[in-house]
Amino acid sequence: NGIHTFASGITLKTSGIKSVTATDVSSSSVSGKQSGITVWPAEIDHFTISGNSTQPSGTAQIITIYARDRYENICSEGPNTYTANVSFVFSGANVKGLAPKVTDKNNLAKAFGEPTTITITSGASSAGGDMTLYKAETALIMARAGSLAASQPLSVEVTEPAVPPDPGRPPQVDNKKPDIQRTFIDNFLRREKYAAARYRTIVIVFEGSVVVAPYDENGVKVDQATVMKAGQKVAQEAVIGGAI
Repeated sequence: NGIHTFASGITLKTSGIKSVTATDVSSSSVSGKQSGITVWPAEIDHFTISGNSTQPSGTAQIITIYARDRYENICSEGPNTYTANVSFVFSGANVKGLAPKVTDKNNLAKAFGEPTTITITSGASSAGGDMTLYKAETALIMARAGSLAASQPLSVEVTEPAVPPDPGRPPQVDNKKPDIQRTFIDNFLRREKYAAARYRTIVIVFEGSVVVAPYDENGVKVDQATVMKAGQKVAQEAVIGGAI
């Protein structure tokens, strides 16, 4: 009677407006087509993380987390649209002085390993997700929310920040054996010995701000304090043990 029923039906896996065409294998001129089939994403199966593959240490990048079904469709429409405040735990990067962190939906920085609530709207993160990494390494960023996790890590090559060349006079090198050593106590109550020489101190601010004031070897302030902000650098030269 010209009708065939597929007992197992037809499974369409890619969301969107689709069409199905059936062609007689023995007579290619005989075919039929149905258009305008709306395919919705299936239920959420896992998350994926999207972001830059390189990142200078101490800087932030915005990562995007997607809620996907088992066919990799983003759960952005239809009855399985995924919108929720999701508590993630991030991992895959190491500590270097400071712990790696990600901001939550309220823009509060949370260290890796701490619950971090991020808002997912129509399948994609919409609040939170600023990630700062500190250790130079190949970080493999993972995110887990209960039984749901990222299907694969986001690989990020964390690089040391480039230090611009100092336009000032380069430090002089004295190959003679030092004949004077002075002992100083730093702000952390550590005793350090320095030979008579010219020294250069470089301060680089990665985040926040810091007040820097230069003092001589006797603790006398020799210049005005400077407020430095993230991304700024200052170099200060000093002579210990007399002129060289």
